[in-house]
Amino acid sequence: IAETKFVRSTGDTTSDDYVTQQEFRILLSYLCIYALMFDAFTIIDGGGIGNKAISDRKFTLEEWKVGYANVASHGFIALQNIPEDKMEEVFSKIDVNNGDAVLLSEWCDFLEKAEVEGATWLGSLLSVGDGKTKVKLVREEKEGGSYAADKEVHNTNMDAVTAANKVAGESASGSAKDFISCFILLTGKDDAATRMRLKMWSGCDPNGSGNVSLAELDSWVRDHLCDILGVQRGGELWALFRPSYICAFNDAKNIAETKFVRSTGDTTSDDYVTQQEFRILLSYLCIYALMFDAFTIIDGGGIGNKAISDRKFTLEEWK
Repeated sequence: IAETKFVRSTGDTTSDDYVTQQEFRILLSYLCIYALMFDAFTIIDGGGIGNKAISDRKFTLEEWKVGYANVASHGFIALQNIPEDKMEEVFSKIDVNNGDAVLLSEWCDFLEKAEVEGATWLGSLLSVGDGKTKVKLVREEKEGGSYAADKEVHNTNMDAVTAANKVAGESASGSAKDFISCFILLTGKDDAATRMRLKMWSGCDPNGSGNVSLAELDSWVRDHLCDILGVQRGGELWALFRPSYICAFNDAKNIAETKFVRSTGDTTSDDYVTQQEFRILLSYLCIYALMFDAFTIIDGGGIGNKAISDRKFTLEEWK
């Protein structure tokens, strides 16, 4: 989960071969979650944990039919309210290698995916550090069509364009409007925006520390823009508006109560953006992007004109 680093005196071994102190809290959470997954698995395979005589670490369609109802209350959304006429369809989704039996790894992947896509509390934990920004707005086309969540996000992005145009005003550049459209819907206080922010926070705080540095914000903004607009356009906007991120970050990080950050000497939460400040940070990204857009129109005639832009403007340019 945490940033990969080479381990001293161990050749080419990296921190990805170990769990670091930074990752320990998440590890403890995962021990609980995967123990629950395994417990549900053994109820279907062999009738319950400890029945080694009849357990073979996989379960067939027949075992699924007998046992699926017994795990409906295990706390995983993928196991709740499965209609009897959908049993075989669900089994096929779990059995991704079409081996006529579900392995423990397939089981865990199935449950994890459902939690992440459902934006549940468990999903927010399971998506920490995921390269997919875990709640990153996914627009990938899935085989056989798009998932409902993807369609919802797509429609949301269409609304975001309208919202960005309304917020930005007529004189703002097209680049500024495109940039704002990727963040504006995350700034609301409604349930939908709150759920999306929870997903996004997992991607912005990949090590689960509860604090986001300027470097982590910068990396997440780039990934988020590229996810929504594509690598070329997203990367272009990330570079264009990059000077404004530090302004948004510095203003947002001082909002919540100051606390000392463990294991970092005299560093405090004012050196980072906390989850409590994340909604405001997203708002500030939009606001300072607009400010920077207006600034560049005066300095150099518009954003992206690096040849004549010197990051300041004179009285003559102002006139």
